[in-house]
Amino acid sequence: MADEFLHPSENVNVEEVVAVHPNPRRSVGRPSGTDSFDTRAALLREARQIFASQGYSATTNKEIAARVGITPGAIYHYFPSKAELFTAVYDEVQGAMADVFAKAIIGKVGIIDNLLATLDAAIDINRHDDSIASFLFGATREMKTHPDLKSVRRPRGLGTMNFIRRVVDDGVRSGEIDESQRAGVEDMMGAVLNGLARFATISGDAERHAGAVEAFKQLVEGTLTRRI
Repeated sequence: MADEFLHPSENVNVEEVVAVHPNPRRSVGRPSGTDSFDTRAALLREARQIFASQGYSATTNKEIAARVGITPGAIYHYFPSKAELFTAVYDEVQGAMADVFAKAIIGKVGIIDNLLATLDAAIDINRHDDSIASFLFGATREMKTHPDLKSVRRPRGLGTMNFIRRVVDDGVRSGEIDESQRAGVEDMMGAVLNGLARFATISGDAERHAGAVEAFKQLVEGTLTRRI
């Protein structure tokens, strides 16, 4: 299972996670069966960007539908409620990010190289579309507090944490990490990724985020400071 997860399809890349392509003009109304997959993908993409910038409560189906080019009622052919759409966006983002991280560590050896490669992938994702970090930052809080979101199924979106656990599992099996350190290393990697994503959202500056990531990488490698 771990080997299968850590060696995903060669087709996985950052573009597939956060690509924003202009939609061709279409007549407004119920989506046709021929473009159903594209319409669902567009709904997830546009909803993510609006949720990221406005939050769950301020976002309306009408606004999402207008961005996609369909009627608000057509959304219900894909998602039974705004809450279900929000949860689907969360699941998709988590799973896709885990795929990108998994591809980034192919060929890397050891927990340090895996962590550094994962951080490089995080820089690429944020540079391409900063709504990813903004959405995840807000989503974690809103899913715990908003009544609509608390009433729907809990999202499956544990992709990045599952990725971290499997990376650490490999480190434990190789003897690089002691079993007693497993939980601490998992928490450290999760805290680093989440903390840097939070900084990306607060700063709103992809290059500042990249600079912070590079400084942390140098700290890990032991090259950040000079001995005095």
